[in-house]
Amino acid sequence: MFTAGFDKALHWINFDLSTSGFLSWFYGGYYTLDRKLLLAPLVLKLHPHLTKVLDFAAVALELSPFLFLLAGRTAWRAWLLIATCFHLANALVLNIPFYFHVIVYLPFVALSRFFGRPNAADGTPNAVFAWRYPVILFAVILGVAHTVQRVRGGGSYFLFIEGESVVSISLYVSLVLLALCSVLIAFDLATGIYGARLYVDRSRRGVPDLSTKINDQ
Repeated sequence: MFTAGFDKALHWINFDLSTSGFLSWFYGGYYTLDRKLLLAPLVLKLHPHLTKVLDFAAVALELSPFLFLLAGRTAWRAWLLIATCFHLANALVLNIPFYFHVIVYLPFVALSRFFGRPNAADGTPNAVFAWRYPVILFAVILGVAHTVQRVRGGGSYFLFIEGESVVSISLYVSLVLLALCSVLIAFDLATGIYGARLYVDRSRRGVPDLSTKINDQ
């Protein structure tokens, strides 16, 4: 993400309204690759000033992950949510699918809050199964299979599906995956903020944190 943002910063960061990095992606996809689905036609009505703002916003987002990561757990999850919404917007407007980013973002989310059962001792969720292992295994198998196909001169753009319909199929699947990813991250972020506030409130009132006490024991 950082290397992509750095390269964009060298070419996109200027105040020349006759140029736009965002539009350079859009026009090539719209007129050459026929990416005219969903919200793509609306881009033709955007004001040049807004497209320049989008250039700056994209560069800022792609250069900032390390800062959010070092700022703490809450800040990092907030960046993940913004990044997921960014990819979702790209899928809607530029018709570029970003389904593989879901595999990258979700390991940072406490999915046990969704797929777990409450701990009888303190009410915290316990993971029902180690969800990371099947996800990693699936990603490795899929990556190896695609790599072998590419080396042999074949391959496909999306889950071994060939033909013209692959573009629309991968796009709509990516929309579903990105929407689900954004919901999971938003819920995890909100739960983390609520838990932090609850901990602070208990500390001010002198109420012991049961989860911390149990972990210490």
